[in-house]
Order: sequence, then C-alpha cells, then structure tokens
Amino acid sequence: THGSVANRHNNHPLFNESGILAHNGMVTPDKVETGAKGETDSEQILLHIQRFGWDGIKKIQGSLSIAYVDFVEVNTLYLYASGSPLVISHKRGMFLACSTHDILRRSTGFNGTPLRQGTVFGIREDKMSEVARVSPTRGWYREFSFYPAETTEFSQRDWEKLLRYY
Repeated sequence: THGSVANRHNNHPLFNESGILAHNGMVTPDKVETGAKGETDSEQILLHIQRFGWDGIKKIQGSLSIAYVDFVEVNTLYLYASGSPLVISHKRGMFLACSTHDILRRSTGFNGTPLRQGTVFGIREDKMSEVARVSPTRGWYREFSFYPAETTEFSQRDWEKLLRYY
C-alpha cells in the first residue's frame, strides 16, 4: 500500500459512495482517475471499475486479485484474479476466498480451488456464476510466475525479475 496508513483512505477495504473493494497485487493504471481520496493503486482499481465497468480492468497493468461489492447490487460479491492468486472454497453454505491454498488450509482446514484467471465471478446467495471475461491488455505481470502459488513469498527468481523493471 502506498501512502500513510494514518490516512484511512489508504487502508483496506477501500470504499466510496458507490462500492467497496479489497485488492491483492500491484497495478498501474494507464491513466490515473481523479476523485481518489487516498494514494493507493487499489483505489485506482475501484475507480476504474466504477467508471468503465469490468472493461476498466483492461486499462490497468499489473497483477491483481480483488473482492468487490457494488452498492447498487449489495447482494453480490464479485471476485476477479489476473496474474495474482485467488483461491475459493464453498463449505457449509458459505464461500471463502483467500490468496493461497496454504493460507486457506491453515486458517480454516478447507481445501480450495484456484479462481479461473481473467474471469469475473459473481457470488449471490449460495450460487457462483461467471459474469465476464476480462484481461488487462498488456503489462509486466505476464512476466511473473505468481500463479498458482502455495506461498505468499516470492522466489529469488521473481525478485530478480521484479528488480529488472525498476
């Protein structure tokens, strides 16, 4: 997260009058949307989705997994991943989402299924369905091997690749 943690607009979940979002990953938008209250890449994802719908993801470079609720459709949780892992499990009438299998197993004892990359899923009541297929049109995330991952730590090779970009 960028910016001071003292600014609540830099802390997850991020929200505004239209929706709420939690994000894992690192992204750069093609164009910075105005109206941001914080300094995070995550808020740019929120603003892009709200301005352009799911096509807003095409205007973002990087890796991301998100959970999003639009305040117009508050009964639907949207999940999306591209270049960043997101694992889901459906047990005992509830859906659980987590970054990796390992975290899900250790925290709940449940096994998960990787979310199909590049696909927006909507969860409403006890049903999950495909909403859209969207992929960022370009970006350095394609160079990394984040997914599937059993750990939240980068390999030495991933760090070396990342550092070449800076």
